[in-house]
Amino acid sequence: MILTRRSPVDLLALIDSEVLVRPVAPREVMLEQLQHLIAMGKRANITIQVVSSTTPGWSPMLAGPFELIEFPKARPIVHLEHHRSSAFLWEERDVTSFLEASESIRQKAMTPADSARAIEDIVNGMETT
Repeated sequence: MILTRRSPVDLLALIDSEVLVRPVAPREVMLEQLQHLIAMGKRANITIQVVSSTTPGWSPMLAGPFELIEFPKARPIVHLEHHRSSAFLWEERDVTSFLEASESIRQKAMTPADSARAIEDIVNGMETT
């Protein structure tokens, strides 16, 4: 896996807090996934930042998920995936817009430490109920 190999790639995951509590799977599966997020977030190459779903105002995050993929020797691209299709964007204007969106979202996000604590709080709450 590219995140755990000897020379791993870096990953920044900006996650809406709502997806951490939306019951889309059995409780045991949700707990396992949240615990996996906590463990992966401890890796030096992975940064997880949670964006509270109660943050006031509009955010580019509300427009839908996207992956901004940056390369050491090539221009970045954006991957969009929706219900029945996906697309790659590589035109500079499009990619620049997503670079700006990513930075805007990151500014509204919790710190990685606060994000880890928020995920741990959800896990603790699920384990005690």
